[in-house]
Amino acid sequence: MSILLSLIVLILCAADFYATIVRVNDREEFAEKLKKIHQIQKEDGAMDRIVKKSDWKIKEMPDKHTTYTIVWHFSEAEMKKLMQGYIPKSMDEKWFTYFEDNKLYIHRSWTGYCIWILAFTPDSDVIEVTSNRNLKQHSYYKKCKPYESSGESDDINDKNLLYDVLNYCILGRSN
Repeated sequence: MSILLSLIVLILCAADFYATIVRVNDREEFAEKLKKIHQIQKEDGAMDRIVKKSDWKIKEMPDKHTTYTIVWHFSEAEMKKLMQGYIPKSMDEKWFTYFEDNKLYIHRSWTGYCIWILAFTPDSDVIEVTSNRNLKQHSYYKKCKPYESSGESDDINDKNLLYDVLNYCILGRSN
């Protein structure tokens, strides 16, 4: 009987832990979580090698995706950080990134799903973004708002989320 009770408690704790990690109610809560992740990264210190695609189990961008452009200036130090990539150090860190052929690939760390590919043009602030539109892979949208179309409002939400991930998680900027 005690084994069964222990198993039930373990399952309930695991379900509560998963729900806590996956639940994101709004953009500010998401940004706060990303700030906490970055604080952990700062405490661990900088990586000393370039991250490669083969460093993580990842999946390619699905056929269901969209492309749009953004204009964003990165400093030289920020570009070096983006080009270095990032390997998560704990389950709380949600992103794996690597840079290859002038493109930054951003994947969810748990699932390996490719969420964004940022294609950089040398000497330009214009960046072509390829964004995952598969609801089963890019589940943040299901929680934020209905994600039925691939219209302009979806691109705006996607840009806002990308902005938060790049600023707070990858680059360590604050508000």
